[in-house]
Amino acid sequence: MKTWIGKHYAFLLCSALLMLACLICLSLLIRNNKQSEELALADNTSIDTEETSTSDVLEPEQLEIVEILIISEFDDLIKENASKYGFDWMLISAQIYAESSFKPEVTSVVGAMGLMQIMPSTSRWLGTNPELLVKPEVNIQLGCYYNRKIYIGIHNGVIEEEKLTLMLASYNAGPNRVKRLRKKYGDWDEIEPHLPSETRTYVTRIWNKYKEYLGLL
Repeated sequence: MKTWIGKHYAFLLCSALLMLACLICLSLLIRNNKQSEELALADNTSIDTEETSTSDVLEPEQLEIVEILIISEFDDLIKENASKYGFDWMLISAQIYAESSFKPEVTSVVGAMGLMQIMPSTSRWLGTNPELLVKPEVNIQLGCYYNRKIYIGIHNGVIEEEKLTLMLASYNAGPNRVKRLRKKYGDWDEIEPHLPSETRTYVTRIWNKYKEYLGLL
């Protein structure tokens, strides 16, 4: 009888211990799951806070996408010299496009050379060896310098766009011819019909290309 009671007591004790162990394991599992959920919630809250604070701190202009316009491989040279002589680099780029389509090795049938199609006689007049006109850095610098000399030779009182138009026409047809026509006819609208068709086309082509470049910004 005592043996049976002892065995029964041992069975109950083992059952109780097993149940206690199961309860402990279940409690640990529930606590771990709760901690994982809390960590996940904390991570999500941190991300949301960071996103909100970023958009709150940045100014509208800092959120804009900056577009960089690339016209040709000579952009840096054009920008440097256009700035030096007081011109919009995109206008000079449009002029170079009309002159040579950005081909530095081009020589015209009349002997104009390089990117800005400068005549050897003009190069010598401006104090530069014509043999150097094949170098883009020399050609662009000399072309912009020539533009500047023409530009400052146009009397004040002319609106900027017309002054630039007269400069471009003079670059193509020659400053003296345009000066004579201005003296005889006055403003650009009266001068234009008396210019060679090549010059009229040249000026129009440059302004159209310039507007095209502006549209890319």
